[in-house]
Amino acid sequence: MRGALSLQETASLLAVFAEDRPFEATGHTFSRTFQRADQFKACCAITLLVQDPILLQSYQRLAALYVLYDAYKSEAVAANPFLAFLVEVAANQDVDPLARIFALRLISNPLPPDLPRLSALDFRQTIDPAAIPNLPSRESLHRTFNLDRINAQAGASCFRQAAVPPVIPDPDDQSISHQRSPQEHEATRVEAAGNLLGKIGLHGFEAPFIR
Repeated sequence: MRGALSLQETASLLAVFAEDRPFEATGHTFSRTFQRADQFKACCAITLLVQDPILLQSYQRLAALYVLYDAYKSEAVAANPFLAFLVEVAANQDVDPLARIFALRLISNPLPPDLPRLSALDFRQTIDPAAIPNLPSRESLHRTFNLDRINAQAGASCFRQAAVPPVIPDPDDQSISHQRSPQEHEATRVEAAGNLLGKIGLHGFEAPFIR
C-alpha cells in the first residue's frame, strides 16, 4: 500500500509552511508545489500532520490549516471537503487555543479580509493569550454548518483515526536537541514526518465531502 506522501513530497510540503510568509503567499506556494490532481492527497496528509503535537511547530500548524481553506476557497465554505476537519480543530478543547481561533476564522463567512495578508507570526501577535474568548462548542458548529447529516463519526474521528504512534521520536526532545545543528534538527523533523506519511495510507482518512 502506497503511503500518503513520499519523503521528497513530505519535505516539499513542510517547506511550504514558513513563519514569516503571509498566508496568501503560503497558499500560492502550495499551489505551485503540488499539481491540482495531487492537492487533495497533500491536504489529506496535512490533516495527519496537524493532529500530531510534535511534527509541526505552532506556526507551521497555522499555515497548514490555511492551506486546507485556500485550496478550496473558490467554492462555498460548505463545499470544502475539509470543513468537518476545520470544525473539529475549532471545537476540540485539547487543541491549542491559537489554532482553534485560527480555524474558526477560516470557516467564517466571509473570511476576515486582512487574514490572508498576515503571517503566522503576525497572527500570533494579534491574539492576547490572557484574553482568549469563549469559543463555540462542537454542537454549535455542527448546527451552523449542518454537519449532523454527515456520519456522526465523520468530524470527531478525524483525530482518532489518524492517531500517531508514540514510537515516532520527538524532534524537540531537549535531551538530544542540544547536540544537533538547526539543519540536523529540521532534517530529523522531516524524516519523522516522512516516516509517518510514508507508512500510512489515505484510505479512511479522507475528509468527508459536504453536499
